[in-house]
Amino acid sequence: LGLLFVFFLMFVYLPAHSQYIAEGRVIALSWTVSAPRAGEVGVKGSTTATALVGVALDGATNVAGTRQMLMEGVFRVPVFPRVSPTTGSDIVVGDLVFADFTDVNTGRVLVLSKAGAGVRVGHALDAAPASIGTPALIRVLIK
Repeated sequence: LGLLFVFFLMFVYLPAHSQYIAEGRVIALSWTVSAPRAGEVGVKGSTTATALVGVALDGATNVAGTRQMLMEGVFRVPVFPRVSPTTGSDIVVGDLVFADFTDVNTGRVLVLSKAGAGVRVGHALDAAPASIGTPALIRVLIK
């Protein structure tokens, strides 16, 4: 009888009477100017403390609109191995990855790097040498 009561609470009573809406891993975010395309990192907000960071699941172009954003997981994204626009630096596993964009109102990420400026996106799970000089397609943990 006790197990039946627990089952009732877990699957019948609580979902119907709680404020739970959704799991929160995928949420819809809107952009008024330029939205990320599917597979691109998108940032809403201008500081690490307040920004929402995710990867777009839909969108064929960068036109304004609403995107379904996956807010956590491991993603293969392009990251510049540098600490500033002119100073290269090897990416090592565990490095923090930041999003730096010129217009915080658009929320669309232009550059991911380990520069330490902008909004923290996640941690690098792969290494890349600074000598390549172009963005390296590496795995990044976003959470």
